[in-house]
Amino acid sequence: MLRSDPLKITIDGIETEVEKETTILQLAKKLGIEIPTLCHHDAISTYGACRVCTVEVGIPRSGGGKRTRMVTACNYPIRDNGLNINTKSERVLAVRKMILELLLARCPGVKRIQDMAKEYEITESRFPIENPEEECILCGLCTRVCQEIIGKSAISLVGRGFERKVLTPFDEPSEDCIACGACAYVCPTGAIKIVQEDGKLTIKNWKTSRELAKCLECGEYVGSEAVLQYIKERVSLPEDIFKLCEKCRRKKLQKELITTGK
Repeated sequence: MLRSDPLKITIDGIETEVEKETTILQLAKKLGIEIPTLCHHDAISTYGACRVCTVEVGIPRSGGGKRTRMVTACNYPIRDNGLNINTKSERVLAVRKMILELLLARCPGVKRIQDMAKEYEITESRFPIENPEEECILCGLCTRVCQEIIGKSAISLVGRGFERKVLTPFDEPSEDCIACGACAYVCPTGAIKIVQEDGKLTIKNWKTSRELAKCLECGEYVGSEAVLQYIKERVSLPEDIFKLCEKCRRKKLQKELITTGK
């Protein structure tokens, strides 16, 4: 396949060239232009759920002039020459303020949203708060990492409108969930809670618990048995790797290096 010529565009007054299909967010990061995001992760497919990364794009018309659109930077691919992108126009800032007010009304106690709102001089939302304890913004990062990276699809977005939630099938403990914690790792608001007690790792949101494996040397917990089994099935590593904690693995490796002299 022949590589297409770079496209010439302007972003925040900077004239530059970019490969076709590059997203606006990717280009902005490359140029050091900050665009706020909540639902984006480089390792996961884009979704455009939070809308915080909204920017203004001037698209050339065939008969001359430009038409302007408000788009999400994370999933808008650059496909045309002559685009004029503005990430900080008055219109962009007004849209972001509205979005952050809505998010603040949905999740008033989430520090990350509070901090983002303050950057736009928002201290409180004009919209009614339905649930002061809510922490989930329905960004879908957890469902996508579970499906795309872990390959389990143990959770999904269900319902519509105000009833939309992230749940396991039938809101029951999931057999597919291995308690790997990837969902909690990518969650931008800390909505997913994991607790470790009585030899089990429990993801409270999914009502799912998995037994923890102990290190054969020191007795410290290594991780969930389900996660270790999952890794064993996918990588070719010595069996004892899965029976030792990180500290004991290092000690074992150092001892072998000293013994063999390698």
